[in-house]
Amino acid sequence: MRTAPYIMRGHQRGGALTHLGTRNPLGILPAGDSFIVVNGAGLMRQVAVSLVAVTLLGLAATAYADKSALDERSTSLADPRRFTHGIGAAHSGHQDVYIFYSRSSLAPDAEDSQVPWSHDVYVAVWNAASGELGSSRIFIGEPEAQEPVSVAQNASGNIMLTLEDGWKADHDVTQRYGVYDKHLEPVRPYPVEVEPGGHSGHVAAVGDSFVVAYSDGWVNFGGQDNLGSGNGVYAKVYDGSGVELHQIDIVHAQRAWWPVVAGGKTHAMVAWQELVGRRKLPQLKFALIDAGSGELGPATLLHNAVQYYTYNVSWLKAPERFLVVGTADGHGFARVIDSRGRITASLSCLPATVREAGIAVQDGGSINATAYAYIPAANGRLMQLRVEPTSLTLSGLLAPSGGKLVSWHPVGGTGLFASSGMLYWLSLTRGGVEQIRFDLATKVGETTPPLGRPLGGSACQ
Repeated sequence: MRTAPYIMRGHQRGGALTHLGTRNPLGILPAGDSFIVVNGAGLMRQVAVSLVAVTLLGLAATAYADKSALDERSTSLADPRRFTHGIGAAHSGHQDVYIFYSRSSLAPDAEDSQVPWSHDVYVAVWNAASGELGSSRIFIGEPEAQEPVSVAQNASGNIMLTLEDGWKADHDVTQRYGVYDKHLEPVRPYPVEVEPGGHSGHVAAVGDSFVVAYSDGWVNFGGQDNLGSGNGVYAKVYDGSGVELHQIDIVHAQRAWWPVVAGGKTHAMVAWQELVGRRKLPQLKFALIDAGSGELGPATLLHNAVQYYTYNVSWLKAPERFLVVGTADGHGFARVIDSRGRITASLSCLPATVREAGIAVQDGGSINATAYAYIPAANGRLMQLRVEPTSLTLSGLLAPSGGKLVSWHPVGGTGLFASSGMLYWLSLTRGGVEQIRFDLATKVGETTPPLGRPLGGSACQ
């Protein structure tokens, strides 16, 4: 277990410290001669500390609260992840698609800021013929929170779910997983430990293998709004039944966290954010992992100052390339990367992307080695990128079928292609899963602007 020592841990659920709000951001509650300290995972522990120590800690907490009041993660009321966080899909083998997502038991209009996070993992079935989403049921439900869920399906049809878990976690949270077949029968069911104290994990499939990338530990303070950072990025490779094969230290005991992962033919690509020196914004880096041998490729810089959590990766089968999209300084960017880690095409000055949004991929066929990627844009539309092995084009922007622009939520979304040719975007909201339809034949807006010439504003990268 690699977790660095600290007094109060604040992991990715609540930013640097906790969910309890700026009036009492460290969650210090009186209990006779002792105090109850509510940590970043929402777990309550009673500790005996002096009144002087608590007073000093409270003053520091107040200063921190004033500094971070504008950030959505500084209070549980403003943090939409408190209601729902994380979504993924897997196919049943027919026209049905399983939709897994983490959702709290809180009502959408809940105002009790001292309620701990209590997400369960739900599953519903979406039908490609009708475009309809069936009713949801709890698939994994335990005390504390199981979120955000990440989903991958291997070549044989087995499904792995991984999630950050507050239930029976000795280190406040832990990264766990479970493996199921395409009928959702258990193969190696939850709860199986990835790493005690692990968090922020995501999973991808490479052939019949699974690759889980995760963070470990937390470093309080520093970075944007003094929110702190994770303390390392790691990965584990599993066979199709969930047996561990390889363990990889990608960035050991450094200020790196929130790894996202995509699975290619033989390699997985992991991208993460990393604080360097006294910078407020993290760098975006990536590395490739050979799923067969567990060999790690070199870390490569993708962007010098990415917007927190606003990046994602995907594998595009037809051109045999990885695609990375993200946002920096208010503008989107995209990079195409081959299986040797070389950047073969790039675009800058795109519309800004949406935090934690997925990438929907439609292959154009192996003959022309072309794929189309669809990414939510912060302007309320959907970007369509045309991707070839050595070229990348913004081919258009799509408005929803109803014409009204989308108010995207920064807690997760995934796109599914219906038999009709429509693209359905399943977006998480406080009230549950919202479906937004896009007609792929109808595009609006500008095509790719010249590099270095943003759509208004200064030059971007």
